[in-house]
Amino acid sequence: MRLSKKDEWHYKEKDIVCPDCGNDEFTMSKKEDVFKYGCGEDAVELTALVPVDKCVSCGFAFTGAHAEDLREEAIRRHRER
Repeated sequence: MRLSKKDEWHYKEKDIVCPDCGNDEFTMSKKEDVFKYGCGEDAVELTALVPVDKCVSCGFAFTGAHAEDLREEAIRRHRER
């Protein structure tokens, strides 16, 4: 999934700094995250649309707790099938 610049949000966070460069300004965008769930031949690929934060200074990208919640929701939907 590709996002245009209009789909990015710029923000400054006083309580979080980039672990690579110490900057406190980030952009947030939503990206499609494809991940495996299960083991061996029973493993399946699941997809979740998750927020990704990216340092405007060095480009370090990371996801947080909300992204993990969305991945878990994708797992729940899969298991309910």
